[in-house]
Amino acid sequence: MKDCGCAITSEVMIMKFHGITLAVDSNDVNPLTFNQWLANNNGYKSNGEVRWEKIDEYSKDSQTGFTRLQYTGPKGFKDITTLNLNLVSLNPVILYEKILVQGTTTSHFIVADGKLTDTYTIKDPAYYNTKYLKQTVASFVYNYNNNFQGLRLFSTLITPRKGLISMYLASPAEMLFTDPIGRRLGKDPTNNVEYNEIPEGVYYQEGIGNPFPETSVPNEESKNIWIPDPIDGKYDIQIIGTESGSYTLDTLIYDQTGQSKDVTQEGNTSLNNIQNFELDYSATTIQQSEIYRIVDIDIKPGSYPNAINLKSKGVAPVTIITTPFFDAKNVVIDSVIFAGANPLKGKLEDVDNDKDLDLILHFNTQSLQLTTADTEAVLTGKLEDNALIKGTDSVRIIQESGKQTILSKFFSFIGQFIQNLVSAIGSIAT
Repeated sequence: MKDCGCAITSEVMIMKFHGITLAVDSNDVNPLTFNQWLANNNGYKSNGEVRWEKIDEYSKDSQTGFTRLQYTGPKGFKDITTLNLNLVSLNPVILYEKILVQGTTTSHFIVADGKLTDTYTIKDPAYYNTKYLKQTVASFVYNYNNNFQGLRLFSTLITPRKGLISMYLASPAEMLFTDPIGRRLGKDPTNNVEYNEIPEGVYYQEGIGNPFPETSVPNEESKNIWIPDPIDGKYDIQIIGTESGSYTLDTLIYDQTGQSKDVTQEGNTSLNNIQNFELDYSATTIQQSEIYRIVDIDIKPGSYPNAINLKSKGVAPVTIITTPFFDAKNVVIDSVIFAGANPLKGKLEDVDNDKDLDLILHFNTQSLQLTTADTEAVLTGKLEDNALIKGTDSVRIIQESGKQTILSKFFSFIGQFIQNLVSAIGSIAT
């Protein structure tokens, strides 16, 4: 079983409360079989945390395929109002707790299933003699003193989703999410501001822990984004380092049909380092949704404004820049597409003279799918670990033959000469 045994045991308690005794695979619903199903169906994040959304699939009726229990989302704070409303509606709630174990704070999950005058009735997977959220400490009794740090909500009233975006970040960093119309969700550690501008979106932290460890270990919480019914379009994601270390960015997205896609990106960061990603999301079909790591590119290195003559019979050079946290040598050259064209060749070279190797690629100019209206050109590709990349740079597009270019330069020279001559005559006359 993964490290979050209290989480899946709590989910099993919720399913049992609602009379769900057989899972989608017709096996008995219990922590052991649920764990096995999760392990075989991408039900755990890379750090061992459970994917709460997977209960929608696991709880389906094996005969009809209908979902019988739906995860309706998290609350990242002590939301008494939501807790009470769910309990009145006979919907038990999983509480996210932080408990002190051997002098170290660790994470824990329990189930609240009833409200009393001054406390709540609970079921605790670890401290199994604990019956109330406030209770005198005894053998296998923990006093939560009516406190909790968040909620995980479930309902038997199944509401068809128009889609879902669920992301988590395990690292010494924060995550700031911006939707296609500029609304933000997450935290910017450079100004210590937390944003919650996306309707129904939730930014929260979550950890896994062991109430009875052989040795005490620090509790490390991941940062999480939950957006139900997201709008289509491009989402900008910033990973902002809070100290040096490695990170894992995991994205789980669903379309309106319930089909899902899971993408994992890994990297390194440092204090205040900002790395950008882009999620192109479509609720229509999951195949149209992709997440890219944004990389720096330089079209026609050393020139500006990056003029490209589409009638030229030459090549257009484009460089993918190596940075302290991105190595261009990991790019799969054959996967690269720039303005609709594949590269003719590529080689590693220190293009920007910073003592590391960049990747310079050459493209047939006449193969580029650009028009004079374009002011930017986009490069996409993938890395050796299959992670996708995207880079954008400015361009100025012209469509002139060589003779026209020479002729236009000649007339431009004559025009400038006449203008200078007239100015000189005017100066003499005065």
